[in-house]
Amino acid sequence: MISIISVENIVISKKVLLKLNNFFKSQSIVFTIPSTVDCVDGLIESLNNEEITGVWFHGGLSIKTPLESTKRMKQLIFKLESKKDQINEMSFSKPVLGYCWSVPFLYFLKRMKFENIYHGPLAQNYRFYAFSQRHLTDISKSLTGKLKTQLIPAKAINESARNCHDLSGFLFAGVVQVIYPLLVKYFLIGPKKQKQKEEEKQKEKEEEKEKEKEKEKELEMETENKDLILIFEVYGSLKLSQCLQGIIKLIKSKKISIKAIMIGHLLTKNSKALEAIEDFKEQIKNLSIPLFVNLPVGHIPPNFVFQITRSTINYQEDHIRFKF
Repeated sequence: MISIISVENIVISKKVLLKLNNFFKSQSIVFTIPSTVDCVDGLIESLNNEEITGVWFHGGLSIKTPLESTKRMKQLIFKLESKKDQINEMSFSKPVLGYCWSVPFLYFLKRMKFENIYHGPLAQNYRFYAFSQRHLTDISKSLTGKLKTQLIPAKAINESARNCHDLSGFLFAGVVQVIYPLLVKYFLIGPKKQKQKEEEKQKEKEEEKEKEKEKEKELEMETENKDLILIFEVYGSLKLSQCLQGIIKLIKSKKISIKAIMIGHLLTKNSKALEAIEDFKEQIKNLSIPLFVNLPVGHIPPNFVFQITRSTINYQEDHIRFKF
């Protein structure tokens, strides 16, 4: 059985559950919901339940402003951080599928060494995305941990992208306004309690010679995740330029190593936002980082599914083949 989790702590009706079960009947997948509507508690309950074989996030956050959504997401992540010891290690092989504001959960679980984390459609949008047998199969494979390769249409922008063969990196994906702060605060250094931060500052003062070394170590990802393949969608224009330039600064500072950048759907008509995107593209091309655009990834169909893990990519004939 696959457990459906709501990020917003809302009750998922039996009617919705019935529709999902009917829609995926041909795939022999049965859906259920946890006993609690609390997102974090429901997630932990589902992961620890031996009868549950996977988790699918139902929806994102419908809070009006990104600032409010970010604040709410931080609260949820800190709550999960405080309860992570309750998660049974036997559940680390269970597949988890999500997108949008559930992405912070995906990367938190990945940092805990969960094996089968997938980026793709939310359960509430299943009919919009699963409009062909292929996409229906992809979703089903991700929910059972069997999606290990993917072929996605894309356009190579620069020469380094056109010659992209056997390039390896850790896939880091989502809406750019969601993943940029996640990249900086949660995935790179992880959430830290105030007391821990104060202790680190004191240690830096006492060990002046080791200060720079410790600082670099603090911003360093796990060894296996140092090299990133960044995949993002643009959803709206708020804070867009700030996020894009922040990524450029991270690259130039060498705090992260970006092996390739892939841009999905552009859901904005704001002229300044579009200018910021074009400026970002030019800077990436000047840095000789492989750049791809027009990936069918994001809030409008089709939203291709892929695994959040290290992947090897090959570009050929306007397609990228991922091997997870």
